Amino acid sequence: PYQDISWLYDIDFELLTNVDKIICVGDWANDIAARFIVAGYSEEQIIVCKNFSSLKESLNNSNGTIYALLNMGTEVPFKENIT
Repeated sequence: PYQDISWLYDIDFELLTNVDKIICVGDWANDIAARFIVAGYSEEQIIVCKNFSSLKESLNNSNGTIYALLNMGTEVPFKENIT
């Protein structure tokens, strides 16, 4: 499996504005959450889902516009768990 997470630091997450919540899911959820903290987001803004089945509940409890940033191999499980 793909294990290189250095790409997280190649993305300027600091440029995102008007973000209330960030939901991190998948094998690298904790690493993604840590990257958002480095970008200046508070821990209160970040929700870490241990697996894709818990994602649907987190999305249902969220308001506003939702954007999904997916990495390799996560599109199918993401789609299966949000419908």
